[in-house]
Amino acid sequence: MGIDARGDVTAVFEGARGRVRAVRRVVGRGWLASVPLSPGQHGWVQADVAVDARGDATAIWDSDGKQRAVSRPHLGRWSTPVRVDASGASADVWTLTMDDAGTALVVLSDAEGRISVRSKPLHGDWRRPEMVQAAGSTEFSGLAVNPRGDALLTWTEGDWATFTHLTRHAAYRPRGGTWGAPRRVARAEFASVALDRTGDATAVWGRSGGIGRIWARTMTAPAPLVAAGIP
Repeated sequence: MGIDARGDVTAVFEGARGRVRAVRRVVGRGWLASVPLSPGQHGWVQADVAVDARGDATAIWDSDGKQRAVSRPHLGRWSTPVRVDASGASADVWTLTMDDAGTALVVLSDAEGRISVRSKPLHGDWRRPEMVQAAGSTEFSGLAVNPRGDALLTWTEGDWATFTHLTRHAAYRPRGGTWGAPRRVARAEFASVALDRTGDATAVWGRSGGIGRIWARTMTAPAPLVAAGIP
C-alpha cells in the first residue's frame, strides 16, 4: 500500500481467481472500485506498490517466481504488465520503491547471489538491468531512496550454513548516476539504512556476539558512508 502527499491511497492485492487487482481511496470520495492489473489466473501471488508524492504509482507482483510490473501516472490508467526479472531469470527476493520524480526502482536478487537493479522513468520504459553484485553467498537486505533519487543498496555476504564471517556490503548511486563499486561497511548480520532529502545517511546494525547491542552512525553524505566503512 502507498499514500501520496494529498492523502490518497493506492493498494494492490490478490483477488478472485488469482488475479492481481488495484484499488484507490480518494480523499473526500472514499474507496473506488478495484481494477484488474493481471489478465489471468496465477498461483501464489506476492504483490507490492510504490507511490510518489504526486500520486504516480508502480506495482509489482511475483507469481511462480516471475516478476511483472505495471505503472500508472496520477489520474491515469494502469499500463500493460511487463516482465522485470533480469534476463528472464526469476528472482528469489525483490523490493520496489519510487522517488518524487516518479522514477521506480526494483532490486532483484536470485538464487546465485546476483543482485541487479532496474529503473523506470514515469513516462518511459524499464531500463536494462544494472548488475550491482555479480554472484556469491549474498542475501539482499534493503534499499534506501530519497525523494530526489539518490539510492543506497545493502546486502550481507558470508557463510550462511554456519552463520560465520558475515559482513555487510553497500553500493551507492547518486541521482542520475551509476552504481559505484560495492564496499564492505560492517561486520554485521543485519543493517538498515535511510537517506534524507539532502542525501545524508543514517545506518543501524547488529551482529552475532554483540550481546544484544545495536550500533548506529550518521554521515553527512552517503558516499563517505560507503567509502570509509562502518566500524
